[in-house]
Amino acid sequence: MIRWLSTCGTRGPTRVIWILVFALICTAPGYAQSIWELTPYKVKTWVVLESRPLIPPTAATQLDRQLRRSADSSLGAVWDLQIEEGPVEYRGEFFALQEPSPDSVLTQFPAVEGFDKLMVVVVVCDDNGYRVDVAELDVRTRVWSAWASRHVDTWARVADVTFSLMCETFVPLAQIRRVEDDQVTAYVRAGALLRPESSARRWNVPTEITTGDILQPVIRRADRNGKVNSDGVKPIQWTVLLVEEQDGGELICKTLSGYKQPFNVRRSARVEQLALLIRPKYDTTTLRLTDRRNPEQPLVGYDIYSRRPGVEVSEFIGRTDWRGLLQIDPDEESPVRVLYVKNGSRLLGKLPVIPGQMLELTAPIRNDDGRLEAEGVVLGLKENLIDLVARREVLSSRIRARIEDGKLDEAEELIGELGRLETKDEFNSRIDRRIRNSRDDVRQMINAFKVESRALLDRYLDPSRVRELQSRLEEARASAGNG
Repeated sequence: MIRWLSTCGTRGPTRVIWILVFALICTAPGYAQSIWELTPYKVKTWVVLESRPLIPPTAATQLDRQLRRSADSSLGAVWDLQIEEGPVEYRGEFFALQEPSPDSVLTQFPAVEGFDKLMVVVVVCDDNGYRVDVAELDVRTRVWSAWASRHVDTWARVADVTFSLMCETFVPLAQIRRVEDDQVTAYVRAGALLRPESSARRWNVPTEITTGDILQPVIRRADRNGKVNSDGVKPIQWTVLLVEEQDGGELICKTLSGYKQPFNVRRSARVEQLALLIRPKYDTTTLRLTDRRNPEQPLVGYDIYSRRPGVEVSEFIGRTDWRGLLQIDPDEESPVRVLYVKNGSRLLGKLPVIPGQMLELTAPIRNDDGRLEAEGVVLGLKENLIDLVARREVLSSRIRARIEDGKLDEAEELIGELGRLETKDEFNSRIDRRIRNSRDDVRQMINAFKVESRALLDRYLDPSRVRELQSRLEEARASAGNG
């Protein structure tokens, strides 16, 4: 019956009555979860027209009538469209293709809060005829779309182009109902009102969410009075949903996140989990890495690897520059790039990114420079110690051989060379100087190395070993003199 309602072609009051009837039916037990899929998007449209002779005096009325007709014939019951003249308060911003803050819009025009979408249509004259610009504010998630623009040469084409741009900028919304491990089940708004694929009046419009699409999860939290404040709507950072299965308005999604439990929020009647279709606005995205404790400090020289969802092999795509920046370009084979941040061999972060979703993304990461510096210092000390031990052992072996062969003068020269090598106390003093001149995080690792190397120093850098060789040389000389 739901499908019949969406295909019956009812218009005006008759269609509204049928929708109300089914909405009342769905309030019965067992149907409550279907209201979301059966409710059309409430779309408020602000039309902003330039005051020029080329724009007819009846332009607003013409657009109203033609846009409603296009929406009815193309979308059926999916949109509940309301069209009015745009407020004078924002005309300057809209003509400049700038979006006012969502909080400003909802504060000055609280009635907008009762809609799902606010679409802004701007029509201006130019040398080629007319330019039409359209942008959308998703009221529930407080997110503006990018502006879509097109030129037309005659006024007769403005309405058709406007409706096409409205569909192009429209971003469908889903409601998350179940979260199980890394799988999420969501339902598309007005998903049950779409005409079936077999319908002759079905048009492939961007009000659907299909397999392979990427969604941005958003938490919408109301206060005790049911009001959603400016800080009540927050996207779940570094988390996206990949649609793996789609059955009508039901979506089965895989969660890709930098967090183990991205949906770690207490469910209640005041908390709504939503997901907005991601449509990249830009050609590329710049990733900025900053120190988590000191956001003003960039993380320089950190390695970034990329991996496609479901693929185990990563590819190195670059290293952050002196500003902590790296450009992330789209992947032709996957809209999602799962980035892995490394410093040396240590993994510091997992960041799912949609290149082009935002112009710049800032990722606060634990500053690992101290650890890498400490590892470098300790590695240098270990190499010095190994080299020192090896040189002492080689010299000691050569000294013994010279004494046995009776080459006592050569043995004495080698003992002098052995005595000039760094002693245990001198090596420990060098470690202590590095400890005094290092930061706390580096100091801890050098201290640990000092403790670990104590046995090696005692065994191979013991001064008594040099004295023992000197004694053997003196005994050999005494024996040679008596002979």
